[in-house]
Amino acid sequence: MIVPGVTLIEEDGDRSLPAVVARAGRLFGDHPFLLSSRSEPGLTFAEFDALTDRVAAGLAPMVGPGDHVGLFVPTSNQAAAAVFAVSKAGAVPVLLPNRLRGQLLADTVRSMLGGACPVIAPGTWHGWLPLGTHALDLDDLVRAPGKPRWRVSPPAPGDLAAVLPTSGTTGAAKGVLLPHGHGVHYAECTIAMRQMRADDGVHGFAALFHVDGLYGNVLAALIVGARVALSYPVAVSRFWDVCRRQQLTTFAYAGGLVALLGAQPVRPDDADNPVRIASGAPSPPTTARAFERRFGVRLVEGYGSTEVGIPLIAPVEGSRIEDGSCGRAVTGYDVRLADDGELLVRPHEASFVMLGYLGNAEATARRWPGDGWFHTGDLLEDIGDGHFAFRGRKEDVIRRRGEFISPVTIERVALAHPGVVDVAAYGVACASREAGEQDVRLAVVWDPALVPDMRGLAVHLGDQLPPVAVPSEIHVLADFPRSAGTGKVQKHRLPGMEVT
Repeated sequence: MIVPGVTLIEEDGDRSLPAVVARAGRLFGDHPFLLSSRSEPGLTFAEFDALTDRVAAGLAPMVGPGDHVGLFVPTSNQAAAAVFAVSKAGAVPVLLPNRLRGQLLADTVRSMLGGACPVIAPGTWHGWLPLGTHALDLDDLVRAPGKPRWRVSPPAPGDLAAVLPTSGTTGAAKGVLLPHGHGVHYAECTIAMRQMRADDGVHGFAALFHVDGLYGNVLAALIVGARVALSYPVAVSRFWDVCRRQQLTTFAYAGGLVALLGAQPVRPDDADNPVRIASGAPSPPTTARAFERRFGVRLVEGYGSTEVGIPLIAPVEGSRIEDGSCGRAVTGYDVRLADDGELLVRPHEASFVMLGYLGNAEATARRWPGDGWFHTGDLLEDIGDGHFAFRGRKEDVIRRRGEFISPVTIERVALAHPGVVDVAAYGVACASREAGEQDVRLAVVWDPALVPDMRGLAVHLGDQLPPVAVPSEIHVLADFPRSAGTGKVQKHRLPGMEVT
């Protein structure tokens, strides 16, 4: 299906991960693609195409069409090549969060791979994998000689392309089954949001196991011919210096990055950077426009997820960041709000969204209950003129004194207080009240250059919030537990780890 203003690759036969790599090699040839770093050389588009062919040939004797292959890898040029090489070999790359260790990693390998599939990882990381894992050395695969060949016919847009983990913000991560068309469409939507072009340089600091890292950065750059500097995690203190040194012009943000960058000490050269546009989930409305003025960067916001792609995008002209808008519906999706405010999405093309959750029919049924609409689990508000504003997760809603409270409302008010860099509002069970009742807690990350003004924050909250939404307790944390890759706050882990 051709989506006006979004679709760049029109033929179905070209809308797959292997086909996009081969197309980039033909179109962009010797132009720089993955930039060099201290640990590895850069790759042109032609070199990336040839390398993925060679690694695929090396994998071919070990994997068959449709086999799942785990990747427990850093965000690096070699790792990106391995992901696309697995796809070229006809297998399915299963991206594992690379921050996990011990029992959490063992549980994830078991749930996403079943323990019997090979896992590609750097040799120095093999000791972290569960005992008995069939580990393949990333360095050996990339360096081994092989006869370049395409092992299988190019897949169709609806065929399974990859398995990516969910962010895990409300519990254990699930494996999301994503078709090839989803990845290409996600990349095209990203290109439309950032108005990406061949002379762009992408600050690719999102992890490869995250949909923005693999599709929003790498795959999008393959489609338009842009350069990518891969690195993870991002160092906030050196963020703009990296952009200047490598002439990076665009990036995707999440996990409060806008607030964290805005909290850095003001420098006279803040606006002297090459970045022209960035895209991401709604940032604090109170700081977004100030961020744009200070750094000379245009913020374009949208709503997306691993499962459903990017069905809402704010127009570059006519953005309503200050209202918390995450955009309007993209052609190719129908959207509506359920009675409780949950966003429901109906794609015009089945390949735009996930096929399901790996080995989890119950969770899949919750998202696809049989009414033709994808139930996102997110609460949004129609704020007029086709714009929607994010109001929180259904699982996050706090029930207090018989009323339902959106944590986002509390967080917005708290973020407007000077010194608050990041914030998370959440509910905790209250034994003294009826079943299901909760107390409201607020955790904040304070600007390290300032002394926390807890009394001032409490007065500010009391003045701005209705009494039922005022937190019973406020806690200061150095940082929040965050999901690997997205940086989203894992609120389910906050109770019990607060320091008042």
